[in-house]
Formats: sequence, C-alpha cells, structure tokens
Amino acid sequence: MAMMYSKIYSKRLQFRKPAVGDAYILFTTYTQDSEVAKFTTWKPHVSIEETKSFIKMCIEKWKKKDEFNYIIESRENKRLIGMIKVKTDQDKANVGYVIARKYWNNGYATESVLAMVDALFGLGDITEVRAFCDAQNNASVKVMVKAGMTFVKVLPNYIIHPNLSNDKRDCLLYSITKDGYEKKRNR
Repeated sequence: MAMMYSKIYSKRLQFRKPAVGDAYILFTTYTQDSEVAKFTTWKPHVSIEETKSFIKMCIEKWKKKDEFNYIIESRENKRLIGMIKVKTDQDKANVGYVIARKYWNNGYATESVLAMVDALFGLGDITEVRAFCDAQNNASVKVMVKAGMTFVKVLPNYIIHPNLSNDKRDCLLYSITKDGYEKKRNR
C-alpha cells in the first residue's frame, strides 16, 4: 500500500497522526488506565515516558508505511477520545481501536471503525477490512457488528492479553468485504 490519508473525518470525529506532544494527554486520558487496557496487548503505562516511547514507535511505523496509528479527537472541541490503528497486508487491512473510558458508550468506537472502513475502501486496493478481539470482549464484538462486520471464525490461542493472562487467548475475527460494504451503503 502506498500511503494512508494523513487526516480523516467523520461526523463527530477527526483522525490524525500522533505527535510526541500528545504524550501527556494520552497518558492522563487512557494509557495508564487498567480498565481501558484490560483487553489490549499492552500493560497500562506507568509513566509519560512510556507513552512518549509508544508515540515515537507509532511515528516510526508511519514513516515505514508499516502501520498507521491515528489519534481520535472530537471535531467540536479537539478532545482526545482514543486511538485507532490500521495495518495493511496486500489487499486486506486490519483495524484495532481503544477509547478512553470516559468516552465509552457514546458510539465513538463504532464511528471510528466506520470511518476507517470508508477510508480504506476509498483507497481502491483494499478488498476486506478485519478486526479481532478477545473472545470475552463483548463490547468490542458489538462495535464490530454495528460497523457492519460479520463473524468469520474463532482464532484459538491467538494472542496474549497480558492484563488477563500470560497465556495466549482465543479471539474472535470479524470482517467486512468491499462488496458487502457497498451493498449496505446502497440500501
């Protein structure tokens, strides 16, 4: 894939590249929150320096066109709501998202996934967008379903979620194809 968009917009949200200056707000908003990190592949950050290192890694991945992490902000007041990442593999893309706890249950995760799906299919070379979550992460399942994704399969012993276990855990894979997306849009 050549490159993702540097900015993406949805009705209530905007998505932009992270900057090192985002470390304090990321840390105070969610990276240190154990409840937010519960189903993630990372442990809660214990310092702003850890969050700075994470952002630097995100910026480096953008440069390498390896992975595209976006800050999710409110369009209205520029408040940081979370992050969403995109990783492409030929004609497929995987998305992952995290929303700060104080913004849960407002539809922001679903709106973020829909915005990324729309942007990815708009690039022309992506034919399927996927997302997965821990088998016990019911909230994430709801997000993927609301975003138009359908269940594909269980991924047994797929990934370690260190805040739950040191063992690999089962995950659920969901996806939406470009054809399926266009059919839903044209209804």
